[in-house]
Amino acid sequence: MLKIKENVVCEVVDNEVVIVDINNGRFLNTNMTGYCIIKAIENHCDIGQISRELSERFHIALAKSESIVADFIELLETNEIIESGD
Repeated sequence: MLKIKENVVCEVVDNEVVIVDINNGRFLNTNMTGYCIIKAIENHCDIGQISRELSERFHIALAKSESIVADFIELLETNEIIESGD
């Protein structure tokens, strides 16, 4: 299971999402789709659940949603925003 690191803060500012690691000052900007993924991770959803939720919410094909989720999770991992949890 994935989880957002404890030192990470996520704020919505003018329909843009800013994700900040308060320990090292690194930040990442994303859109509302990214915000939905972050919130789903916070709610302990697995990747399959997140993909299905995005597909339904934004009326896109499941395959497209799976690709979006995989790419965004890779971005979060690269920027050390998420970690594996129990």
